Amino acid sequence: MKEKPSYLGLLNAIAVGEARGHALLVAWREATTDSSLADVLNVVAIREQEHAAAFTKRLCELGFAVRDKPSSQFEENLRLAASDASDVVKFQRILGYQPGDTESSGNAAKEDPLADVFA
Repeated sequence: MKEKPSYLGLLNAIAVGEARGHALLVAWREATTDSSLADVLNVVAIREQEHAAAFTKRLCELGFAVRDKPSSQFEENLRLAASDASDVVKFQRILGYQPGDTESSGNAAKEDPLADVFA
């Protein structure tokens, strides 16, 4: 049996998180009626997919596979992303941005290109 590297769990968590991010953003992109937002969501979704593939590849190179665990929060967010809820609601609930988030308050929201769409 292969010896598990101490960082194996972290690699797995990143691979799973990035794949879930891709799925959420694709669902949201397909549900939005805002073409500018859809373009941004598409670019970010592609990046998430690339990251998931890179970490999955590394796990494979080490002789391990991605192990996904069920997540009720992910399933709830996926349903919301695919719903006809407003993009603002999705932005707040899925990504955690709230009205009044500013760079000076220490929130990273203003560093995110999606934050500018909703500013």
